[in-house]
Amino acid sequence: MRALPTTNANPPAAVAAARKAVVEADGVWIFSPEYNYSYPGVLKNLLDWLSRPLEPFPAESASVMVGKKVALSAAAGQSAGAGTLAKLNEVLGFGKTELLPTDKQVGVALAPEVWGTGKLTLSDEDEACLAAEADAFLALVAK
Repeated sequence: MRALPTTNANPPAAVAAARKAVVEADGVWIFSPEYNYSYPGVLKNLLDWLSRPLEPFPAESASVMVGKKVALSAAAGQSAGAGTLAKLNEVLGFGKTELLPTDKQVGVALAPEVWGTGKLTLSDEDEACLAAEADAFLALVAK
C-alpha cells in the first residue's frame, strides 16, 4: 500500500500489482486498525484504486472489486473498530462487492497496555470470534 500514489488517471505498476492480486484471489479479507473512528487513509487510497474501472472508457466498466467476496475485521480501543467497520461496509457496499454480513464481522477491543507494543494479543474469545469469521468467509467464498 505504501507504494501507491494517490489516485489519478494513470495507474502505476504498484496499482497493477494490487489489482492483479485481487483478481487472482477468491476473496479479500481486510483487517484494519481504527484511527479517529475510521480506517487509515492509506487503506482508503488502496480501495479508491481498486474501485476504479479497469478501462477508462466506458466509465461504467467494472473494477476488480465488483462482485468480489469481502470479509472485514477491525482492531481498536473500546470501540472494537465499530467506526471502521461501519465506514468500510459503506464504501465497499457502494463498490458492489459481496460483503460478509455485518453480524459475522469481528471487531477486537485492544487493552490499553498493548498500544505501542507492536504486538497483537488476542483473548481466547477474540480468537474464537475470528475463527468463526474465517469459517463464514470460507463459506461465502465457496458459494
